[in-house]
Amino acid sequence: MVASWLELLPPSERQSRLRLRLWEARILVRLGQASRALQLIGEIIDVTPSSAAVLLAELETLRATALRVKGDVRSALESCQRAVDMATQGNAPIDVVAEAQKQLGQALFAAGAFAEAAQELRAVLDIYERRGDIEEAAFVNGCLGSVLGSLGRLEESATHLEHARQQWKKVGNAKEMSWVLNNLAMTYLQMGQRDLAYELLLESLAKTRQGGHERAEAYALVSL
Repeated sequence: MVASWLELLPPSERQSRLRLRLWEARILVRLGQASRALQLIGEIIDVTPSSAAVLLAELETLRATALRVKGDVRSALESCQRAVDMATQGNAPIDVVAEAQKQLGQALFAAGAFAEAAQELRAVLDIYERRGDIEEAAFVNGCLGSVLGSLGRLEESATHLEHARQQWKKVGNAKEMSWVLNNLAMTYLQMGQRDLAYELLLESLAKTRQGGHERAEAYALVSL
């Protein structure tokens, strides 16, 4: 167990090791192993001192992400709000606050609270754009485009998805580009631009095959 050996370390070493375990939990979430990640996060929180406000905020944000991945949207929303409160009250660095807000926006989207999700995502997008973080801005533009599409605000949706498209092109991430192209195609299709939508779906399919992303390729084929 994490607690069994971390408690024996000096405080400075313990803090360093806790951050290593935080990264381990992040990897588990990225791999879709939400249950294992949640168990590990709980163990880390149990041995994290209350004075480590920033680390606790990061852990709570990651717990919210794992809960959303697991499908427990209600608990994810509660955890996200706690994370935002902890980050702001603990004077956490802006990237920690932004990550908490981003996860809150995604949880609100998953819960069907589209207007509230758009508000959170606009706020966090402003942070990433001011910081010049193209990759994070691309991700949030893609999310915001999807949210606005769900609200029926198709022109705004297309604008943000086009921004995401250009940003992912700069980053060179074919997988994320394929998702954005697919969503953009669906948006243009709803706007009556069938030829453009078809071209984008073909481009999306090419991107998925280029990167060997089978799940994204299947999604593109279904859309076609």
